[in-house]
Formats: sequence, C-alpha cells, structure tokens
Amino acid sequence: MLFCLSLSVLNAEFKSNQSIFMIVMDENNETISGAKIRIENTNIEFYTNVSGECLIPVEYINKNSVLIIESISYQTKKIDVNSNLLKINLLNR
Repeated sequence: MLFCLSLSVLNAEFKSNQSIFMIVMDENNETISGAKIRIENTNIEFYTNVSGECLIPVEYINKNSVLIIESISYQTKKIDVNSNLLKINLLNR
C-alpha cells in the first residue's frame, strides 16, 4: 500500500532560539510512533514516541534546516523548518 505525507503547519512562527515540537499522525489523526526524523546533511536522527511526538532541541537546528521524515509504509518527505510547532499528517495516496 502506498502513502504520501502532507504537512499542516500549526499557528507558530519560527524562532531560531526554540526547539521544534512535532506530532506525526495519519489521515485519521491517529499518532504514528517510531517515525524517523532526520536533519538533512547530518547523521542526527530523532524518533517519534508512542504518542507520535518528537522534540528536536534548539542546538540541532537553524532557520535553514530541512527535516526528513521517514516511516515504514509511508513515502519520505522533506520539510523546511519554518515553525517551532509542526503537525505532520500522513495521507493515503
């Protein structure tokens, strides 16, 4: 089964002095645990917890960072960091 990712950015403006809080969910708003979030061009990786949440500490990011989100059975997605609070919805193709 093929899936794709769609990004919804919640009401938050990027500030480089803050960590990024992410929630990864499916199209039914059920959380996705174990999704890998990697900062592009680095070996730095984070994983969502059982609640689909992930906190990326401020020392690992800047306003030009690109996050790569991967999960089994879902298509890889790249996201430019432009918010401190991100909700990622995984949608059926």
